[in-house]
Amino acid sequence: MVNERAAREPLAARIDVVVGAGAVRAWAPCATGDRLLSTVARDAVDLFTGPYAHRIRECGSHDCYLLFVDTSRPGRRRWPARGNAAETATRRAPTASAAARASPRRTAERRLVRCCGRAGEGS
Repeated sequence: MVNERAAREPLAARIDVVVGAGAVRAWAPCATGDRLLSTVARDAVDLFTGPYAHRIRECGSHDCYLLFVDTSRPGRRRWPARGNAAETATRRAPTASAAARASPRRTAERRLVRCCGRAGEGS
């Protein structure tokens, strides 16, 4: 299906001059849905066969299905640099550790250590 779409006529780019922004890229007036899909399919072919094809990753979050190109030097990124998964993981990390520190069991274990020397010992 990708190859079929890539073989069709793509969108035509042109230069527009915008006051305050200068020259900007725009699409020619003949843009259609078919041409858009052709352009996206051509970009997909370039991506999956290009120099970064081996760096395409799936987001490491259990509820995210995004694909991204890992351009980090070691190539071990688990989620996109910007996006919901990275932000959620960053927000959850301090909250999860704070919850673990404040859990009733951990608090009780600390009291036992203070009182009896070691958790789980004593009567």
